[in-house]
Amino acid sequence: MERKAAAYDVKNSDVYMDEYDYYEVAFHIPKGMILAAYDKDGKIMRTAEKVQGHLYGPLCGRPKSC
Repeated sequence: MERKAAAYDVKNSDVYMDEYDYYEVAFHIPKGMILAAYDKDGKIMRTAEKVQGHLYGPLCGRPKSC
């Protein structure tokens, strides 16, 4: 899932428009998800990952139950 988020090309997506500063994209699998924010150049700014009831990433700071 991390590789899919890292390889995602927001500039070639159907929703890409030059006027937005960032894009949030969610990637889902049965055991969890990644929410990734990309800047207008397509570079990852931040991510948060939720796997089997735990949230990881800068949105929470440390693992915790959801």
